[in-house]
Amino acid sequence: VLHGIVFGDGSLTSKKTRTQIYLCNDKKGADKRKLSKYFEAAGYSGIKRDDIEQIRFYGLPVHWKELPDVTKVSKSYLLGFISGWFATDGHVSKHHDNLSISSVKKENLEWLIKNGPSVGITTSINPQERQGNTYSGFIKSFTVNISKNNVPSNFFIFDDKTLRGGTSKHMKYWTIRNIE
Repeated sequence: VLHGIVFGDGSLTSKKTRTQIYLCNDKKGADKRKLSKYFEAAGYSGIKRDDIEQIRFYGLPVHWKELPDVTKVSKSYLLGFISGWFATDGHVSKHHDNLSISSVKKENLEWLIKNGPSVGITTSINPQERQGNTYSGFIKSFTVNISKNNVPSNFFIFDDKTLRGGTSKHMKYWTIRNIE
């Protein structure tokens, strides 16, 4: 889970020897400070900044800013990674009928499309391209939809997204019944 959270919202230090993450309260979105419990449970100490509603974690492994090598991790680790990534970069639509995840790197989503099915996470075939305005100007990002019908119940680790999650109200023509 931590790997996915940092992959989604963390950053490399200037010397690229460690990663760090600032978990913030986005008044227009979700309070990501709630994810700090996962870092604390793993023994990491956060620095709380109440004045800017933020918890910072430093000295995290540098490989947490890279996609995991699926040949070297367990299915459980892989599902935890995707779950953590979804907690930071995922979205549940207002009407609870659509899950999606976004990235500025198309290859990250292509990795998800390829490897997600091995842990029951199925996605749309082609990433959608969007352009948005950020603090540093316009940036191109890519989004894929995730099928709600096959998402495991423990996938939603972030209460703000769990409350809007749930099973799809639309009929599905197939489901994954077994993962080997």
